[in-house]
Amino acid sequence: MMHNAWLILEGEKKKSKEFLMKNSAVHKVFRKGNTDTFTMEGRYLGKLRRVILGAVQREDKPLGTN
Repeated sequence: MMHNAWLILEGEKKKSKEFLMKNSAVHKVFRKGNTDTFTMEGRYLGKLRRVILGAVQREDKPLGTN
């Protein structure tokens, strides 16, 4: 299992909250060769300027290790 990931959307007017995309036994996110789909609700941000992605380190597996 990989680390959990998060996403922030930044628009011309506002920035979204952090959306957490959690791994589970049923839904494994960001696996090589797979396409992931997420549905998120939030306020109007204006024209999308950028997407910020990150990962939450697991205690048993530091980031940057396999």
